[in-house]
Amino acid sequence: MINIKNFFKLSSSLVLAQILTFVLSPVISRLYSPAEFGAYTTFIVCVSIFGPILSGKYEMAIIQSKVGKAEEENLIKLSLLIGLFLSILVSMTYASIYFNSDVISYVSAVMLLFLLLFSYALSNVFTFVNNNREDYKTIGYATIIRSFSNNVFSVFGGLLWSTHITLVFSQILSSFQGIRFQKRKADINLKFLKKLDFRQLQKVSIKYRHQALGNAPAALLSTTNQSSILLLSGLMFGTETLGLFAIAIKMLSIPNLIISTSIHKIFFKEIQKKIVTSENINFDVMKTFKLVSLSLIPIYFLIAYASVMFIPFFLGMEWARAGKIMLIMTPWFYMKTISDSFSSLYVLLGKQYYELRLQLIFLLGMISIYAFTFIENINSHAFLVIYVVYSSIYLLVHVVLGINLTKNKSNDGLKK
Repeated sequence: MINIKNFFKLSSSLVLAQILTFVLSPVISRLYSPAEFGAYTTFIVCVSIFGPILSGKYEMAIIQSKVGKAEEENLIKLSLLIGLFLSILVSMTYASIYFNSDVISYVSAVMLLFLLLFSYALSNVFTFVNNNREDYKTIGYATIIRSFSNNVFSVFGGLLWSTHITLVFSQILSSFQGIRFQKRKADINLKFLKKLDFRQLQKVSIKYRHQALGNAPAALLSTTNQSSILLLSGLMFGTETLGLFAIAIKMLSIPNLIISTSIHKIFFKEIQKKIVTSENINFDVMKTFKLVSLSLIPIYFLIAYASVMFIPFFLGMEWARAGKIMLIMTPWFYMKTISDSFSSLYVLLGKQYYELRLQLIFLLGMISIYAFTFIENINSHAFLVIYVVYSSIYLLVHVVLGINLTKNKSNDGLKK
């Protein structure tokens, strides 16, 4: 069972961060059109897909490191070096696909994407350092700082220049605000990065290779599958529809982020402790699953009931379609919140390859759905219904299989 005290430490900060986002949403939605928000989402989708794997998932090993400061420093060095390299590679590749109309737009897109991606990699590494030290207050405060900065920069920037570039710059500036706070609280002097012992880096990369070989590919497939709805809806239905999809997802993500992020970070740490002491984890996993799944039912029922009437009033009539989109997406987000809460379960069990196979099966199904949409020229509403049904079933299978794996030789292979 998760530590309730730590859950509230982290979730209270996330609640405040999401309240800030919620309160300023009506202002931001009236400064930026759905098309501008869609163009901004094109940048953010890149971060959503590649951000979690930029460091090869070696940052997750920081929380598993039990041999002292030296190994932690080597893992930080390795994570940041991989993050720097992949941020450059991904930004250049992604920009060549989506921003290749002229040289200036391509170069500008590469620079913006690099800053977005590398800031994500830095934040992710420092978050795991804070998590390893059970400093949940710092993680929570950094979330508030990022949310507050992003919303304030978006509002004041929008008053001067209401384009998608303003939204991208707001995201970048807010990310670095949070990083600066996390770094200071983690008491990490980055001067040690100047002393790179490549033999030691190779040693930790081999020791924790299962992160890069098993967890990272599964995570990439997961983020690709989850973000594909935004990645391809813009291409199939235009930036305005992409903006409407994105704002619906943003509103639904408020309860998702508060609940799943808090549970995930604490769940990982608490279950890891039991694994080290060879305790059976199935009881704790099942109890947490029941608590999360039951508590989410009234939350998402209320969201589904109110979304169609509330969104036009709250965000403006220009965004009215987003309310109907939210209604359709609600079952998907109910299952997504549960799944995200237990997203580290396969890693903890050393069963990343099970997850990888599941993700591959899901991807094949999604490719079929996108091909069917394109060939039959179906509208965005029908596409969304098909996507939500298929994704919800997949997420249910993903969670149930993960929990069932804890029943069979619960501690077999957990120390790999």
